[in-house]
Amino acid sequence: DAGDYPGIVDRLLDAEGLVDAGVYLQVTRGVEIPRRHSPGRIEHPTVFAYATPLPSLASVTEIERAALVLAPDDRWHRTDLKSLNVLANVLAARHAETLGADEAVLHRDGLVSEGSHSTILAIVDGVLVAPSVSAAPAILPGTMRSLVLDAALASWLPAGVCCLQDAADSWPRDGPWPRWASVRGRSEEHTSELQSRQ
Repeated sequence: DAGDYPGIVDRLLDAEGLVDAGVYLQVTRGVEIPRRHSPGRIEHPTVFAYATPLPSLASVTEIERAALVLAPDDRWHRTDLKSLNVLANVLAARHAETLGADEAVLHRDGLVSEGSHSTILAIVDGVLVAPSVSAAPAILPGTMRSLVLDAALASWLPAGVCCLQDAADSWPRDGPWPRWASVRGRSEEHTSELQSRQ
């Protein structure tokens, strides 16, 4: 049953003997033969999941840092939809790798969207901010994004969402810029909106 996410995760963790783990769970609409672009009703979706061990949060003592490069967001314009087609993300990640960086920060029309395989968060004027999921280019909200923003607000730290401008003219194009913290993952939109910053 694809709707039994907790049960699927519990069975997976038990089978792998894991407690502290990252779980990847993917549900697609299933198989239809013959394939067609206007699909009919599918009774049995395809469910794929795997788990990998992760250190417990209690054991994390320092922020992991990553060298970043700026890259154009060349993905299709419906980046607010979950898709298995991540070729543009793969190409951006490979571009970053060839320049000696860990991640590519994607941007379009002067706005930062996200990393090729991570969520982007920034501290602007002392406020923790994440790119708005409703701004162009629209992005999927990520779980890590929501957890970090919630934790900041619960700790009475100023946090919210806004349009992050890329300031592309001031960022190097031919190599990684200084190492910045990068939070992996992708969550629900926060209700507290910050004003767009000039």
